[in-house]
Amino acid sequence: MRVAAVRLAKAAWVAAVVSGVAVYGWYRARTVYARPVVKSSLEVFRGASRGGQLLGAGRDTIVLFCDYRCPHCAQLYTALDSALSHNPEWLTVRVRHFVPAAPEARSFQIALAAECAAKQGLFEEFSEWTYRNVGGADEFAPSEAAYAIGVASVAEFESCVASPATGSLVIEDIKTASELGVPGTPTIFTRRYKIVGALPVARLKAFASVR
Repeated sequence: MRVAAVRLAKAAWVAAVVSGVAVYGWYRARTVYARPVVKSSLEVFRGASRGGQLLGAGRDTIVLFCDYRCPHCAQLYTALDSALSHNPEWLTVRVRHFVPAAPEARSFQIALAAECAAKQGLFEEFSEWTYRNVGGADEFAPSEAAYAIGVASVAEFESCVASPATGSLVIEDIKTASELGVPGTPTIFTRRYKIVGALPVARLKAFASVR
C-alpha cells in the first residue's frame, strides 16, 4: 500500500513538472526576451501608429504590440503604467494587439474585450485588471472583466465583443504587426527604432525621444 502511494505521488509530481514545462514552452513561443535594438524608420513608425488605444499624453510616442497573456507584456505594462501614473505627460503609449488570428483563441477574445472596454472609456482599467488577473489562464469571461472594471452596460459590452466590427479592429492590428515583421510580444516601435522584448522604461523613453 505504501509503495503504491509513493508511486502515485511520484507520478503526480512528474505530471506537474511536464505540465509546467509545457506551459513555459507555450509562453516562450509567444514571447521574446529583450534583444538588441535595431534601427527603423519614420515611415515604419507611422505605419505602426495607424490604430490602437492611447495611454499617457507625452510629446514622445511609442507603439506597443502586445498580448494580454504574455508575461513580459505584463511586466512592461506595469512599469509603464507606474511611470504614467506619476506623470501622464512623460510618454504616449499606443497599444496594439499581436495575438493568434483565431477568434476562438483566448488572446483574441481578450483583445476584443479590450477594444470594447476602450469604447466605454475603460481601456486603462481593463488592461490593469486583465494583466493582474488573467495572465496565462485558459479561461476568460468577458462578463467577469466587465463587472470588475465597472462598465456602464454589461449587455452592451458583451454585444460589442461579439461584433464582427470589433473583430476587424483586432485583425487589422495583427495584419499590421505581420507586415512590419513583429516576431513576438512585446515589440515596440519608436520614430527611429524597433525594440523586441521588454526594456526598462527609462531606456524606452530615451529611444522614443530620438527624432
